[in-house]
Amino acid sequence: MPFNNINKTLKKVNRTVHTVNKTQNTMRNMGNQVKARQQQRAQESAWKCACGQLNQSAFCGTCGKAPVMCPMCNIIIETQFCPDCGTPVETE
Repeated sequence: MPFNNINKTLKKVNRTVHTVNKTQNTMRNMGNQVKARQQQRAQESAWKCACGQLNQSAFCGTCGKAPVMCPMCNIIIETQFCPDCGTPVETE
């Protein structure tokens, strides 16, 4: 009889360990996806200024303005809202 209780407990422990492993793998995969997205953005660093000039530097070569950045995601925003978090663009 006591072995039945031990076997039940071991099965519960195994299920819990399996769940923890699945959760860790999911989190690892999500982290890898975020890193891949960040690397892709770094490669696509060109941004279009409000004056119409296409730039790859930190400031516009025509008017000298800096790109509009999302304060939450720290990415360049060329639309009215951040494509990642939905933060609206602050207008000057």
